[in-house]
Amino acid sequence: MGSWVINPADPGGVQVNNNVWNQVSGWSQTLYACSASNWSVVAKQPGSGNNDGVKSYPDTQYHVSMPVSSMTTLPSSWKVNVPSSVGSTSGIGEQWNSDYDLWLADDATYGTRWATEVMIWGSWNANYKYWYDQLGGEQVTIDGVSYSAYHRASPRGIWFIRNTPVSAGEVDIAHLLKWAVGKGWMPATSILHEIENGFELLYTNARFDLLDFTLTMPSSARIQGTDKSALRQQQDRELEKKARALRQKAEESDREKAARAERRPSIPSR
Repeated sequence: MGSWVINPADPGGVQVNNNVWNQVSGWSQTLYACSASNWSVVAKQPGSGNNDGVKSYPDTQYHVSMPVSSMTTLPSSWKVNVPSSVGSTSGIGEQWNSDYDLWLADDATYGTRWATEVMIWGSWNANYKYWYDQLGGEQVTIDGVSYSAYHRASPRGIWFIRNTPVSAGEVDIAHLLKWAVGKGWMPATSILHEIENGFELLYTNARFDLLDFTLTMPSSARIQGTDKSALRQQQDRELEKKARALRQKAEESDREKAARAERRPSIPSR
C-alpha cells in the first residue's frame, strides 16, 4: 500500500504510510495495516551493507498544531517487534531503527513547516555513534531514560537515541522538545505539526511489526480534514521529501569530509 487515511471523513487526520522515498535497484516493501497502531511491513532494502543511507520510513502519521512553548505534557507509548540483530553500532549488515520522527516549524509561517526534524530512537541497529561524535553529542537523562543526544545546525536536526534499545516503552515528547529548546537547539517559537512513529530502514531484508502505539493529546491539537486540503497534503509530502533528501545529502557530505580527513597524510612537526 502507499498511504491509508484511517478516517476518510478526516483526510487531515491519522495516516499509515509505506513511505519509500529513496528507491534503489532490487527494493521491495509491502505494508499490511489493521489500524494506525497495529501494522506490519516486510521490506527488502538493498545497499552496500556498510553505513547505508535511509531508504524508507513506513509510519503512522498524525497532523497536529502544537506550539512547544505552551506544551506541558505529550505522553506516548509504543511496542514493536524487530529483527533479532539489535544494538550494534558497527554500521555493517542490518541497519534500521524504530523511532518517532517529529517535524516542527520555526513559527506559524507555512514555509518553515519543515525547519526542524527531531528523532527519538527506541530500538536500533545502526551506527549513530559516528554522528554523535562528529556533531559533539552529549549524554542526558530525561524522565529516567538515558539518551545520547546530538544536533545539526543546518539543516536543523535533533536526535535522542536510547542508550539501551527496547521493544516497548514510554516517552513524554513535550519534555524532550522543551529540553532541546532550553539547549538552544531549536527556536522557542517552534510549532510541532507532524508526529510520526515507524521504522527507518537503511539496509534490511526483514519484517517489522508495530504492535501498539498510543498518543495522548488535547483534541484541539489535531488538525481536521477541513483544515488539511488535498492540495496542502500534497505540498506537505513534497516538502517532507525535500527535507529528508537535504538531510541525507548533508550526512553524506559530512561522511565524505571525515573520510578525506582520515586519508590526509599527517604533517611532521618541525
